[in-house]
Amino acid sequence: MSLEFVKRITSKGIKTGMTLHEEKGIIIANYILLLAAVVSFGRIFLFYLYEDTLFSIISVFACFFFSFAYFMNTRQYYDFAKFTTVLAGNGAILIKELVSGGTSNQLYLMIASYGIVLMLFSIKDKTKIIFAFMIPTISISLSIFFPNIVSEPIILNPNVAKMEKLIGVASAVIIIILVIRYFVKQSTENELKLIHSNELLRNYNDEISEQKELIEEQYIELEQINDDLMTQKGIIEQQHRELTDSITYASTIQHAILPWKSTLKKAFGDILIFYKPKDIVSGDSYWFQEVDGIKFLAVIDCTGHGIPGAMLTVIAATALDDAVLGKRLSDTGQILTYMNDKVTEVLNQKLEENKIRDGMEVCMLAIHQNKIQFSGAGRPLYLKNGTLEIIKTDKRGIAGQTENDEYTFSSLEIERTENMMLYLTSDGYSDQMDEKSKKFSTKRLVALLDTISEKPISEQHEILENEFNNHRGDREQIDDVTILGVKI
Repeated sequence: MSLEFVKRITSKGIKTGMTLHEEKGIIIANYILLLAAVVSFGRIFLFYLYEDTLFSIISVFACFFFSFAYFMNTRQYYDFAKFTTVLAGNGAILIKELVSGGTSNQLYLMIASYGIVLMLFSIKDKTKIIFAFMIPTISISLSIFFPNIVSEPIILNPNVAKMEKLIGVASAVIIIILVIRYFVKQSTENELKLIHSNELLRNYNDEISEQKELIEEQYIELEQINDDLMTQKGIIEQQHRELTDSITYASTIQHAILPWKSTLKKAFGDILIFYKPKDIVSGDSYWFQEVDGIKFLAVIDCTGHGIPGAMLTVIAATALDDAVLGKRLSDTGQILTYMNDKVTEVLNQKLEENKIRDGMEVCMLAIHQNKIQFSGAGRPLYLKNGTLEIIKTDKRGIAGQTENDEYTFSSLEIERTENMMLYLTSDGYSDQMDEKSKKFSTKRLVALLDTISEKPISEQHEILENEFNNHRGDREQIDDVTILGVKI
């Protein structure tokens, strides 16, 4: 499928005289509708293959409504198409939630639909946005307060449920990538136009110096060019603001994937969460699940930061969920081994022609009733039990390796005692440079954690914040920073 064809089908519905912002709204809506229709069409056969007839029928209707909404959008019935999109998406998810007794685990897609509303509707159309927001709000409320409305729920096939979640996350990521890619491309094209216009301006100035008799005529031309430059500058600034808004919403989605603070407090009583992304979105993340009385906690430090790192955090969280919830693994070494294989597979890193070697470092705890298990892929555990110990297992990180081999990560068991303080960190805090390009250093971080470990969690957070800012000074933050602290 050529890029020209994609451009043609996503540009249908644009009218002459539209502003650039309005044109982009039509294109974004077409991208979302076409992707939703294709995903729904694929789900028809996925559910049919596993004999989930009802869910297959739901996907048929979803595919029809998304396709119909795209058709109406191309015929310039924009509001009808937008509301149909939000209604069809939430309706299909709500029906699945209700008939499955709340076991389809697709509530996050309803939450993500708030972002779809913001992409489809202009902020100026407050009334339309309010009505559009009511659709996912009602859907979420019904799925939360009436999970058992069906007396005999239809339990989704586990394999299908896993694929459904992967498809849902992948769809959200694709939409974000497509929208960001579109904005970046538009911004780049306008920047090139601006550079070209600047070159013309320099040429005109040279001609003015050589031919003074043409000053008046050339001055008029320069005035026109300057007007064009100011117009293009305004367009670029507007596109930059819109791009920033889109990345900010991507950050909202990333924070929605992170464990809720209330969930962590319920599990651990109190927990230190020191989380400072370098950019709007982060290449650091943390993850939590509790299964069969075992509390799993991990810090993930992905290659890079910003948008590329954020994409990797989504892949990492999906792999960990699959290992613990899908495969029911409980050994931290086995979980990291599975995660390594899964991330390598998703990034196609076993293919020789694939030059992408991005990966991540992970430190992970499994807290049992009478013991604690730790595994680290390139990251240590800082354990304070009288004295502060640095516990390491594997130097190698997750994925990103050049050799095509199988690797098994190890795990270490620690006897659980009262008043233990456990810290999981990324390398962002210790690698932060001051105004003289001197790193904070791991040695200094260990000493700081040893000093604050006996203090209340809130005071620990304040000290970490102050020490970091005092060390950084006016130097920019160079990496994402994450520190989790749990008191046993």
